[in-house]
Amino acid sequence: MSVTKTPVLAALLSPKAAEEFLTQCWPKRPFVTQCDPARWPAVLRAEELASVQNLARRYRGSLRFTHGRKSDQMIQIDRVDPAILFEMGLTLNFEDIGPYVPGAQEFLHALESELGLNEGSLVMSAFASPYQDGLGCHYDAQDVISIQLHGTKRFHYAPVQEVAVPYGTQYIPGGKPYDDMYAQVQDGFPDNKNVKFETAEMKPGSVLFLPRGT
Repeated sequence: MSVTKTPVLAALLSPKAAEEFLTQCWPKRPFVTQCDPARWPAVLRAEELASVQNLARRYRGSLRFTHGRKSDQMIQIDRVDPAILFEMGLTLNFEDIGPYVPGAQEFLHALESELGLNEGSLVMSAFASPYQDGLGCHYDAQDVISIQLHGTKRFHYAPVQEVAVPYGTQYIPGGKPYDDMYAQVQDGFPDNKNVKFETAEMKPGSVLFLPRGT
């Protein structure tokens, strides 16, 4: 796959890593690489993404928060300054930042084209976690490309054995199942006990792909 056919992926991952990702990993296997952020598409260096405070000042969309050391649940909230919640030591999820970051929609549309996805398939979200907070064990029913802009983060990840291609929403082992779960769990509800996890150490420039059901 030539760089000219995948310019956004080549800028995001490097040309060599983009080819490896597309030919060996996408869309079934996890992938992690370290890049030079100076080569990234300009949208990822936008002023709105320079800090939690910058994004909080501009963001008007849906927001969720949690305290990962004490709860696995994320709570949706409106009409609260995200910067205040972050300063309180909470982990934040800005659910859809695309409309608030210049160039984000064009970036997403180009990435959809290079990955062979329908237009409108991708959403750009942002997570911000204070030191030693984050999210508890869960799996997403959507593919995730995590791009580390600032600070460091540690991901522990493993494939879910009980559900091949999950759909619906996020699931927390031991949590309350949602209606769509029952048709998916012929081999029992997902359980993270006795699972061997791999670890990705993220720093600015790190990119991690996790297939749905990881």
